[in-house]
Formats: sequence, structure tokens, C-alpha cells
Amino acid sequence: MRGRPGRLGVVIGALTLTTAGWSSAPVEPRPNGFTSGSASLGAPSGCAVATLRADADSLDHLVSSTMAQQSVPALSIAVIDHGHVSTRAYGWADLENCVPATDTTLFGLGSISKHFTAVGALLLVRAGKLTLDDPITKYLPEGTGVWDSVTVRHLLTHTSGIPDYCGDDDKYPSITLDRASSPDTPTLVRQIAAAKLNFRPGDDWAYSNTGFLLLSVLIERVSGESFPAYMREHVFVPAGMTRTRYYSPIALIQGRATPYHEDSAGVITHGPFVSDQFSRWGDMGMLSTARDMAQWSLAMDSLRVLAPELWKQMLTPVRLNQGWTYPYGFGLFLWEDEAGNATVSHPGTFRVGYASDFLRIPRRGVAVILLSTGYGPRFQKSLLARRIAETVDRSLASSAYAGERPDPQPEITRALAQFLRADDAAHGAAPMTPAFRSLVFPTHAMQQLRKNDRLAFLRCADRSRNPFDAYGTPVTRACTYRSDGASGPAVVTFYLTHQNEVADVWVHD
Repeated sequence: MRGRPGRLGVVIGALTLTTAGWSSAPVEPRPNGFTSGSASLGAPSGCAVATLRADADSLDHLVSSTMAQQSVPALSIAVIDHGHVSTRAYGWADLENCVPATDTTLFGLGSISKHFTAVGALLLVRAGKLTLDDPITKYLPEGTGVWDSVTVRHLLTHTSGIPDYCGDDDKYPSITLDRASSPDTPTLVRQIAAAKLNFRPGDDWAYSNTGFLLLSVLIERVSGESFPAYMREHVFVPAGMTRTRYYSPIALIQGRATPYHEDSAGVITHGPFVSDQFSRWGDMGMLSTARDMAQWSLAMDSLRVLAPELWKQMLTPVRLNQGWTYPYGFGLFLWEDEAGNATVSHPGTFRVGYASDFLRIPRRGVAVILLSTGYGPRFQKSLLARRIAETVDRSLASSAYAGERPDPQPEITRALAQFLRADDAAHGAAPMTPAFRSLVFPTHAMQQLRKNDRLAFLRCADRSRNPFDAYGTPVTRACTYRSDGASGPAVVTFYLTHQNEVADVWVHD
């Protein structure tokens, strides 16, 4: 299931805004178009009220309105369009001192960090110091007896069964670690190893930040260098990412955006403390800039840093023990839109107060990187990244947001509504494929969506000539609806087999 049901936020205050020009060459932000006044954003601030410049375009309006509606203090973006790099920055990187964000401001990447960590591991594979099928206990002996059947590949693909420590896996129990504490690394690994596996490695896919934290420790031990130093020397510098580094709660880091939280009352505050021991690893600890991330996307286009065969492995969906696939490679989600555009992406959040999104659509030559201090319940970062891509390439605009149409298949619509209302055992409900039943149906996001049983037809896309793969099952039709119910309005695409089985569900968030 791709995405989560949700609602757009409402406007809660004025927004500060800066805009940098678009150019393939490095640029400095253009002068701010501010009026005087104050903008609280739910927190004390003497920063100027935002006004858009006279030459603001549709992208400026899209970003600024989203930031105002969803309470985002600062945001920096990079867009790559057929090799042409453009950057813009908006808002205040520091609300207390009114420091504007620029395209060289450092933001936390959150889980976008994971695919960089994967590249770091693959460089060790290329050097012959590691194999993907090595048992991790070869390097993490603290887990002997618990992780004996877990391999490096399992860590890379979230198929290890090791419980998540951040609560991001909604199918299985998580473990609790005090992220404000600073245990030494062997002690931290032993704390993780105290928890039993949630499933036999390779039997299921379940998001595990813990797995990538352990992979970082493994890289440190195999390379003989500290993890941050290894990544800088072997990944960041070769890719031209001169400003990129790892977070620290105590180091003085020039040009870092202050991380902020929006609480349940809509008030913006500083985020919680996370110690160096929980922020220097490759599950979510990277800091980078829009310019550096643009360099990284170009490196992926040119297959720099990694050999082509290793990039190919990284961008291949993982195959589970049952033969099913899951649309995740090494640290990246892999999916197709309704038009058949293969997409490589990953969202990111870091609880100290950052949110981000990484979106690449290679067939269209488009990539979008979005970095922000918008850590809050209403910021729909992945939706904004997609809307930015659609602004650059109008052919990507989803028909999912078109108006309702006459329903040419009311019997299928009724079966899908019944599927949401009950399950496929109910009379007249659309059945599920075995892979969907096992991998997706038990998730919390799917159970929430099932509260929406009122469907209004938007369109169906015929994929019979170019079937879409959903967990190893060919999909021949993608039918999109507006849904409504207890979970609130959403736009949902059901991916159906030729027998009208539900093979996947995509909530357009």
C-alpha cells in the first residue's frame, strides 16, 4: 500500500518566505520580498511577514501556499529536469534570529539517509570486504543466537525481522530505546539483540530503522573508519557533496537550519534532544543541502560512485522467500504511476525537527529533492514533491485529481466498496491476491482506509498491454476513486488483476 490517508491542513498564520533564482549554475538567493510585521507560525517570532515577489511563478505559489497551510517554517528544493539543475529556498531557517533559508542551508534528511548507507555497504562489496549474503553476526557478534540467519541483504531491504526502534512498522511490535542516552556501540547493539525477531528473515517486509542503524555499525567495523568519516570520504566527496555531513546535537554546524516541531495544538517548538549515538548513523542522521542533493541525483543519472551492476541490484525490488516481491530495493521505494513511469523515491523524517522527500522519475528525466523543517502532523511532503514534479512536467499530472465521471463499471465499484467495508470473504467483495493479503492487508494504514467505503469513480487505466507488477502479481487495470468515510476524504487507486483481485492500493497523499 503506497501512501497514507490524510487531510490537507488549514491556514494557521502568516508565513515568511525567501526565493532563490533558478539556474544550472550555483546561485545566491534573490533579495527577499518581505513586508514589515511579524509572523508567529504558532511560535514567538519577529520575522517579517511573507510577500511573494512580482515575478513569482506557479511553483512559488504552490510552495508558499503549502507552507502556510501546513505550517512549514523553512523549505529548500532542488529540481533536475533533463540534467538542468534548479534550486529555490523559502522561509526562515532560524525563527529566533530571522535567518533566511538558502539552497546551501543544511537540513536533516531523515530516512533518505538509508540509500546512502546502502551505497556505502555496496562499496565494501565492490572492494571484496563484504558480501550481501554474509551473516551479520560475522561483524555483529553481539547478536549471535538471535541474528544467525540475518544477512546483509536482509538489512538493506527491511526483510530481516529485526524490530524497528522508532515505531514506523505498524505490523509488528517495536523495541524501545532511549534516544537521549549515549550507550557505547557494543552496548547499543546488545540492547537491540535482546529483542527476538518478528519473523523469519526473508518471509516478510517490515520497515526497520534498526536494521540500517546496525548496517552503519557493520560498515564502521568492516571499514575500520568511523561511519561518518567513511561515508564522507567514499560517498559524499566523490559525488561532489561538499557540505553533507551527519547531525550532532552539540557540534557547531555552520548554516544548519534549526529543527522545529509542530505539536498537536499547532504550536511550533524546538524538537526533542537526540544524542550523538542515535544521530550519527545511516538510518536517518544525514544533513545535506539542496545543491548537494542535486549533485547526488546527477551522480545517480551518470552511474557515478557505484558500478552499473551494483546500481542495478540496488534498484531491483526485493524477492521474499515465498517468491513474492516488495517494491523496495536497497534503501529506496520502487513503484510505477498509472502512466507506467517507474519512480524511485523515499520520504524522510527526523524527530529532532526535519522532514524531506526524494523523488526521481528517470523516464521523464525529472527529479525533486525537498528539504524542510516541517516536522508536523499536517505537512504532506511527498504530495508536495509530486506536485512540484508535475509543475515541471505537466505530463505527470495525475488523472486522480480530475472530476468525477459516470461509472462504467458499477459492479466492480460495489465489490471494492464491499472489500473496504468487510473483507474478501464477504459476499460480492473483490478478492485479494495472496501477496496483498499477507504483506499489506494487516497494516494499520490499510485498516484505516477500510473505514472509507463510499467510492466515487474517477477513472480506470488499462494496463493489460503493459502489466504493472504488484508484489510479483501482474496488474492489468488501475482504477481510481474518491473515497470517503470515517477516515476522511482520500483519493485511492486500486490495482486489479485480470480476475479483478485487489493486488495493491495506492492512497494519493
